[in-house]
Amino acid sequence: MAKTGSQLDKYLLHEMIGGGGFATVYRATDTTLERDAAVKVLKEEFTNKPETRERFTQEARKASGLSHPSIIQVYDLIEDAESPAIAMEYLPAGDLHRWLIEHPRPSRKFSLNVLRQAAEALDYIHELAIVHRDVKPSNLLLASVPASDDSVSIRLSDFGLVMPTEARTAGPMGRLTGSALYVSPEQARNQSVDKFSDQYSLGIVAYELLVGRPPFEVETNNITALMAKRINEPPPVPSTVNTEVPSEVDKVLLQALALEPNDRFSSCKAFVDALDAALRNSDQRRFVDLRQEARALTAHDKFDLARQKLEEARRLMSTSDLQLDFDYLEGTEAWKDAIQKARLVLGQNANAPDPQEIFLRLGLRAPQRRLPTREELNARLTRDQLAVGLLLTGVGIAFLLYLAYLWLIR
Repeated sequence: MAKTGSQLDKYLLHEMIGGGGFATVYRATDTTLERDAAVKVLKEEFTNKPETRERFTQEARKASGLSHPSIIQVYDLIEDAESPAIAMEYLPAGDLHRWLIEHPRPSRKFSLNVLRQAAEALDYIHELAIVHRDVKPSNLLLASVPASDDSVSIRLSDFGLVMPTEARTAGPMGRLTGSALYVSPEQARNQSVDKFSDQYSLGIVAYELLVGRPPFEVETNNITALMAKRINEPPPVPSTVNTEVPSEVDKVLLQALALEPNDRFSSCKAFVDALDAALRNSDQRRFVDLRQEARALTAHDKFDLARQKLEEARRLMSTSDLQLDFDYLEGTEAWKDAIQKARLVLGQNANAPDPQEIFLRLGLRAPQRRLPTREELNARLTRDQLAVGLLLTGVGIAFLLYLAYLWLIR
């Protein structure tokens, strides 16, 4: 049997990196092509069960025939008698489920990029008349650790539950296929499933990404109670669960999670497009609100808070009007600063010269206390200089007359 360090066909198995109810996944090395691989090995207790073994090999056959950038690439089907296995591309970054544990509040851009790639992959297999039936975060693998929200790349994986649309029965109750948190109401009712079932599951993933938790939760692992909620109750309105979710998003998520399949969107792409538009509309509304708040704060001289509002608005979008708001804020702040400096000048010298009447224009002097203008000061200086000149001339003449008198009486 397969285990760490053993050789399975041309694959050398290393450490276990995952697994589920039916299989264990190992990191492995393809000794022929000298490349890493992920090898999914059917567990020993299921190798002698023809139905389970057939479903396992069906996964490899279905996935190997798919060619899409957002679908995991299958390398080989290893039909070993004791350890049947599937070899596929190795993605060391892990899956979306693990990523959300470490990053519980992903950005909207990150979420939309993930959802759009998953939607494109699902629409692709739906066009081939295939239903995945097990869409969930742990089946959305990260191609690499995202360096930014724009660089996230995912692969849809785990095609063990896929089925053609002409054979669409969900399976006997008590053996519910798919993870209970993400199955559609028709799966829970044991009704036939189609592409709308996958869209519902993607809607649950979207709800979890944007709201921060799945819509249906129970206190314990009571699948019966969870399925009762799924079948009989619409999901909680997203913005009531998390007030940070824009109200525009409510209608879109609730349509994707409609109890009746025909009430959902025509495709997964249509769902994500509508979600993208709703988020853009909410950003525009928030942008307008932030500008109005910034103006009100500026009017009350709260410049730092106003600048924070405008910076948040700039993160949403950038427009020429927004730049005018920044310019107005800076101009107003500079004007207020000039007034404050003028007050300080007057506080130190109430009679400080003001030939341009700056203080008066700023409302810092009463009109009756107007100081002389520059022209008036110049005229006054000329007058004073003339008076001094006349005085000195008179003194000089008197002194000369006195000297003349002394000479005459000698």
